[in-house]
Amino acid sequence: MDSTKDTLLAAFVAVARSGDVDRNVVECGQEHWTYGDLDTVSTGLAVEIHQKYGPKPVVAIISENHPYVLAIILATWKLGGIVAPLDSNVPRHIMERMLLNIGPTFALVPSGHNSVQTIIKGIYDSHLA
Repeated sequence: MDSTKDTLLAAFVAVARSGDVDRNVVECGQEHWTYGDLDTVSTGLAVEIHQKYGPKPVVAIISENHPYVLAIILATWKLGGIVAPLDSNVPRHIMERMLLNIGPTFALVPSGHNSVQTIIKGIYDSHLA
């Protein structure tokens, strides 16, 4: 039995590349994405991530709900990577420990989360020195 056929990614791709390509799958505020939109955006992101970070990235996502978060999750899965969604509201010491334990290839953080960006910069600067 091929376990790759029993994944959420496989189910999504099967629907996105079938006759349901124009069916809405994501609504967030004024944004509406179809299965085709989400598949196209996530594939484009997968190409960019692969070019910058290689295959099988570990991606920390520290963000609110947004269609691009779902697209990054799918893009990471398309590359055989791992997604680690983290709560931006946890205390600083817990966020630091989680990021150190996960060791993400990169982290997705919205521009308004300056405290989280500072934590990530500090972790990467101290481990690259």
